[in-house]
Amino acid sequence: MQVRELLKKGYSIIPMKTEPAKEPAIRWKHYQRNRAGIPEINRWYEQFGKTNYATVCGLVSDLGVIDVDATNNRTRRHHITTFAT
Repeated sequence: MQVRELLKKGYSIIPMKTEPAKEPAIRWKHYQRNRAGIPEINRWYEQFGKTNYATVCGLVSDLGVIDVDATNNRTRRHHITTFAT
């Protein structure tokens, strides 16, 4: 999904580092309660170039995620996020 589509859905997004993977490129606590606008995202693009973006889950994005990994035929739950909307 493209960045603009994520913003239209009302999601809070943040840029991610390319190495090591799965680490935010910025301090992101602010974005747990506030969404970045187009000018800020444009600045991130200038600073980080083409990079991946992550969606911040929780009330700010009205989004919860269940992360499940399966290894050796065993399923382990890592994170369950719930909230009332």
